[in-house]
Amino acid sequence: MQTVPGKRIALLSVSLALSACGGGGGGGGTVPTGTSTVPTAFTTWSAVQPGVEYKADGLGQEVTGTASGGQFVAISPSGVTDGYSAYLTFDSAFELTKLALTTPDPSLVVLDKTAAGTTFADLTLSPGTIPQFVGARNSTSVAVMAKPIDLGWDYQTFGIWETGRDSLTSRKFGAMSVGNNAGTAIPGSGTATFAGYATGSYVSPAGTGTTVFADLTVDADFGTQTLIFKADNTQTSSDWVTFTPNNNLNLNGTLSYAAGTNRFTGTVNSVGGLTGNSTGQFYGPNAEELGGVFLLQGGGVETYAGAYGAKQTP
Repeated sequence: MQTVPGKRIALLSVSLALSACGGGGGGGGTVPTGTSTVPTAFTTWSAVQPGVEYKADGLGQEVTGTASGGQFVAISPSGVTDGYSAYLTFDSAFELTKLALTTPDPSLVVLDKTAAGTTFADLTLSPGTIPQFVGARNSTSVAVMAKPIDLGWDYQTFGIWETGRDSLTSRKFGAMSVGNNAGTAIPGSGTATFAGYATGSYVSPAGTGTTVFADLTVDADFGTQTLIFKADNTQTSSDWVTFTPNNNLNLNGTLSYAAGTNRFTGTVNSVGGLTGNSTGQFYGPNAEELGGVFLLQGGGVETYAGAYGAKQTP
């Protein structure tokens, strides 16, 4: 997998057997339990201060699964909607120390580095030389988020999670793209290339799951309001340590948006025959970055769901 300097991201497996994945959550409301009563609205990563809880809003989707014998036997995805939020707190070294993810359900995942039984770990994918993302888990929950400050992003991030590790029959996993798109002005002409990463969770036809990582390139034509979406150099991992190439999960598609709107969508296919859709949006005052989510399915329970983020290249 090739590395774009300053931009790298990955997520987690949805595998029922994967020790890196985890469990349940509940609650809801505008301010979830375990977060600040007055979170600070996210503006840019360059403005982040240590010890302050930031709330970044965006879009996402979830998948509910029925499990039996450690494997998925049924999959039920939701549609893509707004109303997803990430609450993030950083220490003096700008390392993530607390993460809360909320959905429209509402459901809730809270991971606090200071809580007993919770671990945070920097994760580095080859050939990276510094951690590109952080994974966090406890006995019932797991999540992985990009390290946008280290990645050189300023307006967005994305992540994926799984809940239900303590349940023998039900699990839920999801993906979100969050950030600042207030006042985003999309150019009316010209082209741009966005480089970044796609990552997600793959459930095989047999019902087992792995984490998926891929390089992402999006070529935008602002005049025709179209985006050519390509995720390649795909790798999978069941332990966040060993990565195996899987070209069948390389993705390609064409997305589009209506003039005057900031929401693109379109069909995405995998080399191995999965089909589905992606929905995303631009971030930053001049559409400097973009992000979104996707979900593809094959026969039976075979599902590939994830998220992505990217930044315009010079």
